[in-house]
Amino acid sequence: MNESLLGRSFSRETVLAATRVLAACLTQAETTRFLQELGPQVKRVVRDESASVLKRLNDLVDAYDDGVRSASGESIGRAIVVEALECRSESLCRGTRPSTSFVGLEDALARDGYEIADGRLQPALPTDVNLPGVRSELENLLDLHGFETAKDHFEQAIDTHARGQWAAANGQIRTFFEALLKGITGELGGTSDEPPNIKRLLSKLGQHGILKEELNEWDGNRGGFVDGLWRRLHPEGPHPGRSDKEDSTFRLHVTFLTAALLLKRFHRQVQNSTQ
Repeated sequence: MNESLLGRSFSRETVLAATRVLAACLTQAETTRFLQELGPQVKRVVRDESASVLKRLNDLVDAYDDGVRSASGESIGRAIVVEALECRSESLCRGTRPSTSFVGLEDALARDGYEIADGRLQPALPTDVNLPGVRSELENLLDLHGFETAKDHFEQAIDTHARGQWAAANGQIRTFFEALLKGITGELGGTSDEPPNIKRLLSKLGQHGILKEELNEWDGNRGGFVDGLWRRLHPEGPHPGRSDKEDSTFRLHVTFLTAALLLKRFHRQVQNSTQ
């Protein structure tokens, strides 16, 4: 694993995908060895070898959810992902790749902004972009401001992408972004017309400073970065023949990063107006 990534975080979905790899790769003895390396505070909350490897790994996920850390203080989730990547490399060398679990891990890592190249985990995005952190912040703000429709499409986008349904994921990403823009403009006193009028939505967001004209996010009419993103998400509709993993993952990343930026600006305005 790339040493520069040791301090970066992974989403819970990636941790779960990694445990599926471990369940396919590790023997009981290897599972015990892995737990011993994590430390006694981890090993004591996991069942012994009288339980199956899968059940022991489920206990390990419970410990991760409870915030238990390894003896060295590192996240159990990160340790699980690192061990799964080592298992992947060893299995590939032996020619015994459990393809389903490995593909699931690779796809989960892609959603977190990573890729595996030449056997090494590398950032697919700039190193200062913490996509799992952005996603968590976005989810919290959607809940805080009651954007339930946008949150529902957000979750469906993650779910369909996780299942490799690229066309369906593209549709949910697109609908999530539409719902978010409508939700924000609605809170700003905008229209709730259906379907949304993009020019009206962008104008409202620009007038309230959610979009920055000086950053070319909006040009006062219909143009700029966010309009370009809107058009990028609507080139031909969810036609399955034009959807693939690379394109769907790109849409997922750029939309979530943009949505988080706009929602944080809206949140700051709400906070300032109540002070």
